[in-house]
This record gives sequence, C-alpha cells and structure tokens, in this order.
Amino acid sequence: MKAALVVLLLVALTAWLGYSLKRSSTRLSPRRKAAQAQFRATKVAAADARYALDGANATIAKEEETTGASDGSDFGYVLTIFACNAYGEYFMFKSGNTVPYVKHMSHAVAKAALKEKYLPPPAN
Repeated sequence: MKAALVVLLLVALTAWLGYSLKRSSTRLSPRRKAAQAQFRATKVAAADARYALDGANATIAKEEETTGASDGSDFGYVLTIFACNAYGEYFMFKSGNTVPYVKHMSHAVAKAALKEKYLPPPAN
C-alpha cells in the first residue's frame, strides 16, 4: 500500500513538473523571439572588420536564458548569446529592454565560456 502511494505521488509530481516547465517556456517564448530578433538586428561597427559584428550574419555558438524570478515568469528576462563573426571573433550579446549589451570576447574567454562549442579562428 505504501509503495503504491509513493509511486502515485511520484507520477503526480512528474506530471506537475512537466506541465509547469511547458507553461513557463510558453510564457517566455515571445520574449525569446523578441530577444533573438534584437540580436539579428544588432550591428557593431569597428575600424578593423575583424572586430565588427552583424547579428544577421553571425554564427550562434550558444544561447542562455535567464529570468529574474524563480517561478519562470518573464520578469527580468535576459537572453545571452555567444556568437562569432566571419573572422572567427567571438562576441557576447545580452538582450535588453531598449539597448542590448554587446562585448567582444578574447579567445581565451570564449574558450572558457563555450567549452566544446568553441572553434578557433580560421587560419589566415
């Protein structure tokens, strides 16, 4: 009898977690799409073309979503994108309400952040 009750509780907990995760990901979906569009529209000019970023043509290596609330609500939502340009230079993009934050990353920092997803720059 106790074993059946434990199994029933585990099944109920698993179902609730699945529902909760699906609900929160559905809520974040419009924010994620807006942040991805913000990245694709991002252009960073530089005197040296190696350090310029055009989000529309960049290769995304990794994306991370962060919310300011533990319940999965979109309060304080930030999408962090690690991407590289055609020259193999890496950039970190953080979505913002109005203006995103974009920073060039050294290869040592990119390698530490991306681990196995890091690709060295192409040979000249």
